[in-house]
Amino acid sequence: MIVPNGGWPVRPDGDLQLPVKLISGLQAYAAHWPGPITLLTRGEPDDGSGPHNLGSVWLAPSQLPCDVLLSDDLPTDLVRLAPDVVLASLEPGREWLLELPAPVVLVSEVPVSARTDYLVHEAGSRTAAARIRLGAVRVARAERALVRRSAGVQCNGWAAFDAYAGDSKDALLFFDTRLRAEQIPAAQRAREPGPLRLSYSARHSPEKGPQFVLDLQAALNRRGVAAITTLYGRGPLTEELRARDVPGVQFAGDVDFDDTWVPQVRDDVDLMVLPHLLGDPSGTYLESVGLGVPVLGFDNDALAALVRETGAGWTVPTGDGAALAERAAYLAEHPGDVAAAAAKGIDFMRGHPFETEFDRRVQHLVRVAERA
Repeated sequence: MIVPNGGWPVRPDGDLQLPVKLISGLQAYAAHWPGPITLLTRGEPDDGSGPHNLGSVWLAPSQLPCDVLLSDDLPTDLVRLAPDVVLASLEPGREWLLELPAPVVLVSEVPVSARTDYLVHEAGSRTAAARIRLGAVRVARAERALVRRSAGVQCNGWAAFDAYAGDSKDALLFFDTRLRAEQIPAAQRAREPGPLRLSYSARHSPEKGPQFVLDLQAALNRRGVAAITTLYGRGPLTEELRARDVPGVQFAGDVDFDDTWVPQVRDDVDLMVLPHLLGDPSGTYLESVGLGVPVLGFDNDALAALVRETGAGWTVPTGDGAALAERAAYLAEHPGDVAAAAAKGIDFMRGHPFETEFDRRVQHLVRVAERA
């Protein structure tokens, strides 16, 4: 099985910088796939920036649970390797994958509609927005054509599944999360007396909306609602956010997921605030609700679907900071609503922990390979 993806920084000694989440995924593939796997990727110069909020580490290729091939010619190397099945992300320009002799399973994370909504939100004029929507129609048509020609598609979340499953020979709905079954509590805990404990955990970049989280804490301060907010992660907006010096806001930075993030969120957070402008299926949505912490955010494609299907949170119109503050203030006075949503999130995630989802994904690939 070959897993081509984007490029990753490589040092002169050959070490790669990879997200811990990707490494966990490779370990899961290696544990479930009945044979060797190969990560086929590009090596890129290390510019020192590194990804944010991904828990990246440097390691030698020999430390990975799979073979690694750094390639400047992916099509040629894929033909030479003759894989049983190819797993690759769904994106325009990958038509060449479908000319390979091996069956190809595409992975969809963010449907065109979600990407378009974000770009239109950021557009400076109606004319620019119209051009974006016109281009999105062409991209969506091209992506659906890729799905129809592929051997199967794996869709991360309901939004992607709704967009592409109807065009696929073999579609799988899955939920990408790092949360293991043993980490999901047996039941939601009672809310501790005191301030409403809010948290944000994502890259500090405009499309993830951390600026709205600070606006929310400031609004609650003005309303006299007792609340504190902890921001995990970092990014290009971190220093700007710190400079705002909003009372009640603290910055936790990047932390280890298993050893720190999971117990802290499980025990010390009442409500996860994730006002993402882009409707990508953030794993933090699932990981938060699986720990008994409901999510409050914008009604992008991904979170709106999660709230609709599970009841494990609340959405307000995208970009509406006042509505975000109104809902948070209401929840501060109605802990029973928070507890009910927490129970629903735990119940949903008991059926979709990390181990179960990867087993389903690998069995899907095995089925596609055997059919070919």
